[in-house]
Amino acid sequence: MPIEAIDVWRVLKGAGVKYVNFVIVDILGRARVDVASIDAAKDAFIDGVPYDGSSIPAYTTVNRSDLVAEVDPSSVYVETWNGGRSAFVFTNTLEGGGYSMLDPRNVLRKTLADLRARGYDVKTGVEVEYFIVSGNPPEPVDTVGYFDVPPPSTRKVVEEIMDNFAACGIGETKAHHEVAPSQFEVNIPYGDPVKVADTILVFKIMARSIAAKYGYGVTFMPKPFWGINGSGAHTHISVWKDGRNLFASYKEPTEELKYAVAGLLENA
Repeated sequence: MPIEAIDVWRVLKGAGVKYVNFVIVDILGRARVDVASIDAAKDAFIDGVPYDGSSIPAYTTVNRSDLVAEVDPSSVYVETWNGGRSAFVFTNTLEGGGYSMLDPRNVLRKTLADLRARGYDVKTGVEVEYFIVSGNPPEPVDTVGYFDVPPPSTRKVVEEIMDNFAACGIGETKAHHEVAPSQFEVNIPYGDPVKVADTILVFKIMARSIAAKYGYGVTFMPKPFWGINGSGAHTHISVWKDGRNLFASYKEPTEELKYAVAGLLENA
């Protein structure tokens, strides 16, 4: 039986969470939040979060600005890196009696639902790269490279991030130093694409918050520094049908994989 949104509120309140950050995702993939105390948040878990959609760039017009975001009880992360005082709860925007396609989360959910209706199940995992930086202008903090043992300056940040991956509800992970100075990679656990996308947003918030405790910043820019490797987000996708990975082959690429790559090239 699916968990009800109000049951999530009861669990959070019972766990001592004081604040709820209701997350609305904009078309640029940024997390916008409406913050409520745990008691004030109760109604939102039942009736949704009302907000002004016209104030989010490229979301909607003023005459259609009154939107409501419905809580997704399956996507909740406790902010353990801040003592568990708050939680991030993702939402789906409603409009006109249905789910708004202005909300990129809804677009992804619909795409996956359409594929499931045809018998396909999509899974993904992402390797996210980032730099730990310091100063103004920002510069790398360490000078080591790929798979090197990080110095204490950056190692303590990465280890605290990994500690909180498991504690906040993301799951266990692994990380390593990347090629460039002060560059790291962390693995977002493989699974449902909507959950993975939510996790990436929470990870970015977490990484910046933890780095700030040590006087550092974090950047996910693709190419923040001239002359050294940039950062990527390596996305691993598999499509399953009848228990078989349609992309897997020990010989030639499968026909399904060829079609998928052709579709990416066609729509890139």
